[in-house]
Amino acid sequence: MKRERRFGVSILKDTQEPLSQYFAKPEQDLAEESRLGIRFGWTRTGIPFLEETLARLACNVVAEHVAGDHAIFVGEVESLELGEREPLVYYRGQYRRLKL
Repeated sequence: MKRERRFGVSILKDTQEPLSQYFAKPEQDLAEESRLGIRFGWTRTGIPFLEETLARLACNVVAEHVAGDHAIFVGEVESLELGEREPLVYYRGQYRRLKL
């Protein structure tokens, strides 16, 4: 991301809790990735994303801020693809549903 100055964001569906738990681990296992059916795709401009998610954003970095031992990247959305369903929400240590 730092070299290319671009990144992708994949927003999970409310049914994709196992994917959220998988990517929250410090290390990912290829066998588990295969079992979960995780597939990656790329935008026309070569930005990676997770397939079959609620939303996929392709972003260009417009600013970078150092925060201790981290870097915060601010992105401008280049493209957006939206699917159907509700988003997966994790709040205060639990997965929750949106109340509309």
